[in-house]
Amino acid sequence: MSYDDISGVFGSNEITQLASLGVFGLTSGHFNPARPVLRREFVRWLFLANNAIWANDTNKLVHPAQGEASSFIDVKTSDPDFQYIQGLQDAGISVGFPDKTFRPDVPITHEQAVAIKAALDRGGVDKDFVITKAQPTYGYYSIPDWKDKQDISPEYVGPIATGEWDDKGAPAKSRIDNVPRTFGAIAMFHPKASLTRVQAAIMLWKIGPHARSSSTQDAARTAADALAPVSASPTP
Repeated sequence: MSYDDISGVFGSNEITQLASLGVFGLTSGHFNPARPVLRREFVRWLFLANNAIWANDTNKLVHPAQGEASSFIDVKTSDPDFQYIQGLQDAGISVGFPDKTFRPDVPITHEQAVAIKAALDRGGVDKDFVITKAQPTYGYYSIPDWKDKQDISPEYVGPIATGEWDDKGAPAKSRIDNVPRTFGAIAMFHPKASLTRVQAAIMLWKIGPHARSSSTQDAARTAADALAPVSASPTP
């Protein structure tokens, strides 16, 4: 890899390994680690990272959209990222908004990125954590005690809580730790802040098994695992 702006950057290893798997397309020039990552970029990278990291397990691959219809009024089928955006949507991962927009060229926020990623990691969302009129608060209680957790939009609470809850007490091989890996030990989650490109790389470096299980076959995998010799064990 020959990015000229990641030397000494925390997360440079994750960037380099994902780039080696073809996640970012270009592998030279500027990576722009501090720049906000667009929603289209994040979903494309997630799609490509998942399929590269789980390349040897066809059951965990996400298929690109093959149809001629888009679920989103602002993503045409001719859009170069349609296959990734619609592919994740078709796989049951909600990536858009209730008004049927996707807003591809808007920076993705912390809460949006973690919610989308956690839903893929765990193969869905625990319905007990979903915020509804009948159950307006329980999901918030299942999220760590970030001082601003009540600022998380209700639609993102379910997947974020699912990911955080499933990581509690899980063995190292099954933990995904999207938030602590990406943001460190935090008191504030800043749910509406834009995710940077380097934060996206750190988050996407490790992908869950698409299942809510801690059995041996359901260990999470990393970009390092995908690049290692076949006999290597998954990285905790």
